Amino acid sequence: MAVISCNKLSKKYEDVLALDKVNLEIEKGEFFGLLGPNGAGKTTLLKILTGQIKSSKGTAEILGMNIEDNVIDVKKKIAIVPEQESPPSFLTPREVLEMVTSIRQIENPDTEKWINFFELEAMEGRVCRNLSRGQKQKVML
Repeated sequence: MAVISCNKLSKKYEDVLALDKVNLEIEKGEFFGLLGPNGAGKTTLLKILTGQIKSSKGTAEILGMNIEDNVIDVKKKIAIVPEQESPPSFLTPREVLEMVTSIRQIENPDTEKWINFFELEAMEGRVCRNLSRGQKQKVML
């Protein structure tokens, strides 16, 4: 089963066709890059895959779940780290993780597991504004 699947996915903004029948399958363990010129539809595709906007036609699935039918469940399973985004500067990494798991209604989050996994133990007492860019990206995952 593909972890990400798109079938004839299209998105139209008024008179602009941002995506035109995109077909895509990404299997577990595969690395995938989304490259293209400005206006090619990269951001539109990511917004559809993360449940931020709906497609005009076609289907998109994450882990076998139709995104439009299961937005909340999909958001519990995925993360995206935009290039320019940063965690709230006034929170610690632990506070950010606790806030996100609360917003996404994740039952029994193992915050300690993720602090250890991303090697953030040494930063626990620091607010995010004092972290390096790489450390901030780990928090955003």
